Parts: sequence; C-alpha cells; structure tokens
Amino acid sequence: VNCSEHQLGLAVDFSKKEMTLLGADGRSFEEYLNDTMHKYGYILSYPAGKENQTGHDANTVHYRYVGLSAAAEMKERNLTLSEYRDYLQTKIDYLKQHIQSKENK
Repeated sequence: VNCSEHQLGLAVDFSKKEMTLLGADGRSFEEYLNDTMHKYGYILSYPAGKENQTGHDANTVHYRYVGLSAAAEMKERNLTLSEYRDYLQTKIDYLKQHIQSKENK
C-alpha cells in the first residue's frame, strides 16, 4: 500500500524554480513560505541546521501539514516534528507524575 506523506495529502513540495521567485516586497518565495506556512498549519519538514534531529539532509521545498496550533507552536519554539513530539511527551510525562503525586496524597 502506498502511504507516503504526499499520497496521504499531508505534504507538499515546491519546485526549486518557484523558490527563487521574488515577490513585490523583495522576499524570495522561499522566505515568504518560511514566514507564513505555519499560519496554514504547515512546517518545513527538514530545515537547515536540524539534520541531526530530522535524520535527513536539509530540504527547503518539503512542507508537512501538522495543524494550525502545532505549526504555530513549532514555529515559535523553532522545533522540528520529532523535537515537537519529544516536547509533547515530556509535557505528558510531567502531567502524569503531577496527577499521580496528587492522588497519592
């Protein structure tokens, strides 16, 4: 069964040619995407400088849909999807411990 991010409708790639286009404000299309895609629920899947976290080479054309609130928080905290999952797991673990300590009192 073919179930890639693209086939599931969770990812979109832009061509390198599109990324070099300049808008009226002088920003490249790539800069525009990086500044705005989180507002539509997308994150750059493989940003430069995060290769150790993603396990992939930087890829400036691959965006993944994660939802509006997740994308906004990931943008604000400068997190990749794997870092965000770890961050959420840490929050869940903390809440579980907090609840258990309340129950044991």
